[in-house]
Amino acid sequence: MKILVLDDENKKNGKITDLFDTRKIDGMLCSTSNEFLNAVEASKFDTLYINADTWCKGRAIYDYFDISKKIETKPVVFYNAEEKFPGIGGRQSVEQDKIYYKPVELDAVFAG
Repeated sequence: MKILVLDDENKKNGKITDLFDTRKIDGMLCSTSNEFLNAVEASKFDTLYINADTWCKGRAIYDYFDISKKIETKPVVFYNAEEKFPGIGGRQSVEQDKIYYKPVELDAVFAG
């Protein structure tokens, strides 16, 4: 299974790539909106892991490029979400979608 991660918090990025290595996860980490948009277009992935804070920062550009249609069939795991997190506008949830509310440890998010 290949995952695509959107998380712009540099202090966590080392931990995320360490988790890829220790758990033998085939993953790609995107730290910018540009990297994420390109990865969604060009990469083959099974699941998206998205830091909710990062998603909210880039939401206008993701809406502009209609990213919801490009990921509508992919499971999405949001982490660090606020209690009233809006999710992805224009996208119906799929059964495998998950939301981890603040505070959450990355070990728990990438455990399953």
